[in-house]
Amino acid sequence: MLRYFIALVLCLLVLAVPTVANAQNVNGDYFKEDIPIVDGDYLLSSWRVASSSLNCRNGAGTNYEVLQKFTKDDLLEARTSYGRMSNVDPIHLDCRGLPWMHLTTGYGDCFVRSNSQYIAPRRNP
Repeated sequence: MLRYFIALVLCLLVLAVPTVANAQNVNGDYFKEDIPIVDGDYLLSSWRVASSSLNCRNGAGTNYEVLQKFTKDDLLEARTSYGRMSNVDPIHLDCRGLPWMHLTTGYGDCFVRSNSQYIAPRRNP
């Protein structure tokens, strides 16, 4: 009987643990980066634009200037390290506590809203 109880508890613990990759909450907000891919000495997190258009701003929040606009299915990459030994969290919170992803593009750094309404993890073939 004790074995069945332990097995049940272990099963419930496994089911209660959220997945780490693409860790979005019930509102669709991503607070953790996607599984990174290696690109030389840097780790990148790959995403695609899920909405018809997406503003990339010079800070984390809608009160910041739009620097660049993306369209549906454009590919985005967030740097998650500045070398193999230094981790960087690309997620920054705005004044309301909403997550924004820091991107490095060919035009410079900018921030997009880190929510499944706007972005989605890019799946590698």
